[in-house]
Amino acid sequence: MSNEKRRHNALPDGYKLHWYEIHAILGRGGFGITYLALDTNLNHEVAIKEFLPTDLAMRATDSSIHPISDDHTDTFGWGLNRFITEAQTLAQFRHPNIVLVHSVFEANGTAYMVMEYEKGESLDEAYKLHRLTTEEDLLGLLFPLMNGLQRIHETGFVHRDIKPKNIYLRDDGRPVLLDFGSARQALGVETRTLTTLVSPGYAPFEQYNATRESDKQGPWTDIYALGATIYRGMSGKSPVDALARANAKLEGTQDILEPAVELGKNKFSVQFLEAIDLALRFAPEERPQSIDEWRALLPEWEDTGSGVAPGGATVHGPRPGRIDHEAPTQVSADTTPIDHFTNEGTLIVGGHGSISGKGTASKSSTKSVVIILVAVVAVIGTAIGAWRMQTATTAAPEEESKAPAAAQTAKSSAPPAAAGAGQTPAIPKPSVNEVTAFLSTMPCSVLQASINDSTLAVRGFAAGSKVVERIESSLSHVAGITEVRNEIQELPRSFCQTVELYGPYWQANRDSGFGTAIGTPKADNSFVAGERLVLNISTPTYKSSVYVDYLDHEGNVVHMMPSPGEEFNLGEARESFQLGEAGDVGLWEVAPPFGTDMVVVLATSVPLFEGARGQVEQANDYRAALAKRLKTLQSEHANAKISADFVIIKTKPGS
Repeated sequence: MSNEKRRHNALPDGYKLHWYEIHAILGRGGFGITYLALDTNLNHEVAIKEFLPTDLAMRATDSSIHPISDDHTDTFGWGLNRFITEAQTLAQFRHPNIVLVHSVFEANGTAYMVMEYEKGESLDEAYKLHRLTTEEDLLGLLFPLMNGLQRIHETGFVHRDIKPKNIYLRDDGRPVLLDFGSARQALGVETRTLTTLVSPGYAPFEQYNATRESDKQGPWTDIYALGATIYRGMSGKSPVDALARANAKLEGTQDILEPAVELGKNKFSVQFLEAIDLALRFAPEERPQSIDEWRALLPEWEDTGSGVAPGGATVHGPRPGRIDHEAPTQVSADTTPIDHFTNEGTLIVGGHGSISGKGTASKSSTKSVVIILVAVVAVIGTAIGAWRMQTATTAAPEEESKAPAAAQTAKSSAPPAAAGAGQTPAIPKPSVNEVTAFLSTMPCSVLQASINDSTLAVRGFAAGSKVVERIESSLSHVAGITEVRNEIQELPRSFCQTVELYGPYWQANRDSGFGTAIGTPKADNSFVAGERLVLNISTPTYKSSVYVDYLDHEGNVVHMMPSPGEEFNLGEARESFQLGEAGDVGLWEVAPPFGTDMVVVLATSVPLFEGARGQVEQANDYRAALAKRLKTLQSEHANAKISADFVIIKTKPGS
């Protein structure tokens, strides 16, 4: 990296951009330079992309960037704005298969996009080493990437530059999409240097034929490129360039792209090969029009926790015994999410950020923690009973046909049926960004929103009826929304610190489809004195240590699992069981004081504590200890998975 020719026109080693220190060049092209840098604030490496289109601008001796002439000033400024807008859009995504964008800022007359620095290798390198060549390998690669793309498409955004070199395989095998090409393509259209900015073999013909006024690209464009990427792994060679295919069609010859069904015959399933060929259809309207539509054509695949992309799979259909059927989308297990979008157009909003530094509150009072288990439950018997984990059956096929959903998506997303129609794909009216901005301002809350046509549903937890009413009232004014479905559960303000601590893991759980869930057999989660408290628990998609804690409204926590009477708390992936079920040696019984309380389940791929912590302790003390352990776990185990769910319990005296 010290080669002077290599560093021509680039920032030098050691250069300071705010608190980032440039260390090396990761890549460069006609659009910009990507650097490896050190974030000196947080002491970790990041990747920084600098906007530097060499056809339009150059670097001065003071490191600033300037257009090469006055004639290029407007175009450079237009491209710079597109670059910043792209970064701002990408920063909204928190997904394990989309590169994480931390921030964007302007300096030196240009802009810089700060991204997560991913360690591993490119898919292109893996293909050259003849790895990931079986159908299971390729499906394990394809499904997580489709999930990431679906998240992107739901915001009206298109990647535009999917190819093996822009897909990175982390050290644990998970694929991640890098280097979005939207701003770069837009600038190429403007300067008419488009042919140098598309990727031959992976770019469909509509990318060569785009203009600033007429852009017929959409989800079908990315589907072509991703299909071509899988074609490369399946066949060992890149697809024929779309321009060559177009020329052959003009000459009246048949399509010169060799079909996947012929190249992969007897090695791959016919369903798999036909789905690839459909994605590579020359005409945009002949391809699947959405990720959902394409996914329905592929063989089903389910992440088993091994191989490519752990945690990045789409689970097909609910599992028997699973409590929360509304959960499931994806999020990175390696980062603490703030706000992001689900695979169904769902917006996850937290605004709580990192948990580091929390949980330092002092003891709330001198009130004895040996208070007859006043967490509204009392232990009957000296031992907390044995519990049984009943393995849930494997995921069933989707209970509803995917075809209608795919057809619906196609109606809203399809490009013009014939060339020259002059129509661009319709962008959904409801503004997800507007919903994001508003929900992120809600205090003491963890919320999830989804938009289906003109109906906006908001679910999760928020403190106080006034906050809930404000959410419902304000969101009814979002453009394109005709109905707001309020599915928010009210929280007492005494649980704000608990929501703040567990909220990011609740979001990660729902966005990643981990399936960690807690509930009760009662529809209203209401219990009376003397009644047994029974909890339904579902473990996540990974082997985990399971922690179940009852937090009462008086500031105490009862550790239900593990507990001094039963310290075992290890669960296999995707299991369901009841805590406090009939037949257990020890049962939980509702006792005063009565009120509204919360029960939390936390599942971690790495144990947090050795054994049980005792039966009861003050919630402030436990939150502080838990926050510290979670922070340590995440720093020592970069790929650790953490997920949480909670249920609100109401107790009252018997009649």
